[in-house]
Amino acid sequence: ISRPDINPTYPSELLDLLRIFVKKFSMRLVKFLTSFAQIILKCMDPHEAQLRKYSHHSVTVFLYTMVQKFPQVAFHQDTQRLAVGTHDAFVVMYDLRAHSKWRILEGHTASVDGVTFDKKGKRLASYSREENNIRVWQIGQPGFFSSMLGIQSKCKIISVDSSKRVEVKYAGPDSPPYTKLQFVGSKESTLELTTEDQKTFQYKIDKHQQ
Repeated sequence: ISRPDINPTYPSELLDLLRIFVKKFSMRLVKFLTSFAQIILKCMDPHEAQLRKYSHHSVTVFLYTMVQKFPQVAFHQDTQRLAVGTHDAFVVMYDLRAHSKWRILEGHTASVDGVTFDKKGKRLASYSREENNIRVWQIGQPGFFSSMLGIQSKCKIISVDSSKRVEVKYAGPDSPPYTKLQFVGSKESTLELTTEDQKTFQYKIDKHQQ
């Protein structure tokens, strides 16, 4: 995306084109989410002054579109952290301030279909439909050695009752996913999950063990 030999507005135009594709064909593009995140990091690289200058607005809009269209993507404004759930059962976290991949959360055994931060950015919840569970990760600021050694974040596992769910038939390959996951309540001690069949369930986090 960084080409000094071409028009400096090219990266911005490319991002705008990608945004159009994401809005129209989101379900077909889920497998490219980590690639999109890498493009965002590249455009925000402080060592690429021209690229950063000309693509800043388009990056912001593209990031907003990703969060709106993909339940597998969440962004925390205050910490500038981006979380991406993948088909490979990982949650990949990026630090946009440091323009780098920050952490990979391992534990799921199937595709991650939804992620969300709490308001303070200290916890992240991830949902897997195939596993029928939600994981709540402690992702507060890590120490130096935990970052260097890749020590895994602690998490709680919440089982989702799949018996209350019905099979969903989408109108087509580009139908939007309906999964929505969010922390709710004054102390954010509850997780609210809206599944693909548009049923909503709530789960008390403190009732579940690590």
